This record gives sequence, C-alpha cells and structure tokens, in this order.
Amino acid sequence: MYLWPVPDQSNYYTLTYYYMRQAMDSELSNATQPEIPFYYLDSFAWGLTSRLALIYAPDKAAALEMRAMKSWNRALQVGSENVQIAIMPSMRGYFR
Repeated sequence: MYLWPVPDQSNYYTLTYYYMRQAMDSELSNATQPEIPFYYLDSFAWGLTSRLALIYAPDKAAALEMRAMKSWNRALQVGSENVQIAIMPSMRGYFR
C-alpha cells in the first residue's frame, strides 16, 4: 500500500483499514498447507503435477504444462475485480 501524499513526520497519523480473509481449513498435525485463496488451489495442483511430470513422466509433461497454464489464467481472471475504487480519508474526530 502506498500513501500519497506521503504523511509528514511533524504529526502522528492513524491509518485504519478493514480487510477480509478467507478462513483456513483445518490441518493434520505436522502437515503443511499453502496459504493461498481457494480459487488458486486447482492451479497450484496442476502446476505441481506438471513439475513432477518432468521427473516421473516426461512424455506427459507438455500436456500437463498446458493444463497448468490454462488453470493459472483462469485463477487470475477469478481473482481480479474490474471495478472503480475510491479511498477517502475520514476527517471526523475520534473520541472515547
């Protein structure tokens, strides 16, 4: 995140923001799970499959690489929004 204009150092400012995060799935003990959005999981699996095919089934690697790229492009389209955004500072006071 970039702030413009850059806040000067003569005053203290507070940046308040909200974000949404996807709930993580449960994991088995000593297991690992990539922390990626759920719509990238298919792309992750196909990418891993194509890389493993280079070692274990080189004759299938080209077809799996194409499938991985197709899945990656689909995930990129799902994970983006084509909307306008306006961020405006709140100039009201905050008192407790």
